[in-house]
Amino acid sequence: MHFVTPAQFADRFMSIDGPGYRRWCSSWEFCDCFGAVALYWREVHGRELHPTPLQSMADGFASMGGAWAECGPLPGACGFMAWHAGQPRHCGVLLPGGELLHTEDPGGPRITRLPAMQRLYPDIRFYAPTAAAFAASPPP
Repeated sequence: MHFVTPAQFADRFMSIDGPGYRRWCSSWEFCDCFGAVALYWREVHGRELHPTPLQSMADGFASMGGAWAECGPLPGACGFMAWHAGQPRHCGVLLPGGELLHTEDPGGPRITRLPAMQRLYPDIRFYAPTAAAFAASPPP
């Protein structure tokens, strides 16, 4: 099975052929911010994350209790969650070099440096998936 590197994923994600924004999707055609995290894990690590709950980010994150463990910044191995007023508001993938891969509506796919994102969201936390985060797919 062939997987792409984080750099290859980021290049394709940011290309003209990168995904458009659509809520609750996770494909090269369309994705939202959590869909970008799921697509990254599928393409880079060969693992399927459990489907995204079709609800607000705060409710979805709460309903996935135990699926994500807060950790330090681990480029390529963890995601970020941006919090505002005690609620999760935005997420994506931490890439090497302190860059955050994410997508937003409007605007679509982006790579933003961590300090710039921290100006928008002062409370950014990093999370790594636990075994409970994965669908019934064995590790590669």
